[in-house]
Amino acid sequence: GAAFYGFAPHDERVALVRGLIDAGHVNRILLSASATGASFGVPGNDVPYTALLTTFVPMLRQAGVSEADLEQMLVGNPAAWLGVRE
Repeated sequence: GAAFYGFAPHDERVALVRGLIDAGHVNRILLSASATGASFGVPGNDVPYTALLTTFVPMLRQAGVSEADLEQMLVGNPAAWLGVRE
């Protein structure tokens, strides 16, 4: 995808996440969605919050990220960060 307002395109972000996982940092990665651009005082974009799960996560799968690593980043890591206990 194309970069907008200086943000890295999805393919570069996928490579970054893949590199962090390969370096052994899967337990430290949080994936999120936001109103990109608003914090810079520029108009937001039309990327929905759902794009994380409908676009980015499938791209991670295509890059070889395992379901276990996705579960860790999307469920385990946020729960640990928020102090959720089972």
